[in-house]
Amino acid sequence: MTVSRPAEFPKSPLWLRPVPLLAVVALPSAAATYWLSQGAFLEAWQEPKFFTRGDFAWCLTFVALFSVSIALASSITLFRSRQLIGGDAAPRDVREELPLDILVKLFRVLFWTTIVGYCIWTVVAIRRGVRLGNILALIGRSGDSVNNLKHQLTSVSGLTTVVGVGIGAAIVGSYILFVHKDTSVKRRMWVLICLSAIRALLNSERLALVEIVVPIVIIWVMARLIASQNIRRTRRRLILVPLLAPLVLLSYFAVSEYFRSYAYYSQFEQTSLASYSITRLEGYYIVSYNDGALLEDHYVRAHELPYFTIEAFWRTPIISSVLRYQNLAGVDPTTEEAAIYTQFANPNFNNPGGIMVIELDYGAKIGAIFTVLFGWGIGKIWLSWRRGRAAGLLVYPFVMVGLLELPREWYWWSGRAFPGLAALCIALIVVRRHQRNSKDGASVDASIAEVSASH
Repeated sequence: MTVSRPAEFPKSPLWLRPVPLLAVVALPSAAATYWLSQGAFLEAWQEPKFFTRGDFAWCLTFVALFSVSIALASSITLFRSRQLIGGDAAPRDVREELPLDILVKLFRVLFWTTIVGYCIWTVVAIRRGVRLGNILALIGRSGDSVNNLKHQLTSVSGLTTVVGVGIGAAIVGSYILFVHKDTSVKRRMWVLICLSAIRALLNSERLALVEIVVPIVIIWVMARLIASQNIRRTRRRLILVPLLAPLVLLSYFAVSEYFRSYAYYSQFEQTSLASYSITRLEGYYIVSYNDGALLEDHYVRAHELPYFTIEAFWRTPIISSVLRYQNLAGVDPTTEEAAIYTQFANPNFNNPGGIMVIELDYGAKIGAIFTVLFGWGIGKIWLSWRRGRAAGLLVYPFVMVGLLELPREWYWWSGRAFPGLAALCIALIVVRRHQRNSKDGASVDASIAEVSASH
């Protein structure tokens, strides 16, 4: 008789751990920003250099504090759980932690909510004058079709942002497909990917596809390790994933740039798509640090209220109507940012960087405290993932997207990410309620059995 191997959570590869990933993603780009000369910035990205030694020191401080707080949070929490009487620190069976029946119900709700969001997005686009001709002009790389279409497809807070629920649907669906081996969601998963790809193309929104595909890949890797009879051999094979990732990213970036800015610049500059894409991709990360340093010098608020690290709070429909940030702080962040980039830098690069905005919002001292507290939270989520708990299983793939995007933006509390995070939190509540009900039911059954046995 063959006993099936339990779906216990395996040890994650190095490249799926938050601290190594943070170091690989954040440190090289920050160092390059610091060491590149003024002339290199002007030649490559038509923008002066504003990033100073002090800014680089802040980036190093952030990475150190963030990494230490992640490591301490996971280690201390794990140690305490082992010391508690009856504490359960061992990895759990993922299939039991995330039951199939609950996941299927959650996926159905999240998927159709996402579809409703895309329907709203389509209706808004049509009402703003988007027609088939606009899309064909984009595909044919005609004129300024990219910017025109992007302007018409600008999101409506609280309505079109519902499509962000697709992040939660992709994560829940991935556990159904890869861990439970239930292929009933396969077609709908492809629908999510295709809709995100269309949005990425039409709205010049590359991250729309990335934030769907990255969690799917992470859960696929984890499922492969769970199912493997030879984990070491599987780990060696999976090392190809991080090795191929930069090439896949560059290819995806090049394809999207072919329909975006390259369509314009190729008319005036003698440059290949590959060369242009590499320079442009480097700029998206390096210039973000530079733009963050620029905003520190020129972004002035009447009252020091944080915005960039809690953007989702200010952009929620109720808050944006009752407590408008512009009225409280005396400045409209979007308008002010655009004006600063236009006057001092290159408005084509308009991300202030995820690391830099912490100092911009809170200053160095309070920013350091914010970093430690946020890193502590990430550490607990990471530990929950390591132990195969529902919170980590659902939320950590989302955290990974934010880590990858950290040099460019503070993703986790951005307006675009909030619907996905809210969907995952609701999914977690439903799963935990199901777990409690199952335990209560098991306790009742055990009590009945004891009573029956006594009689």
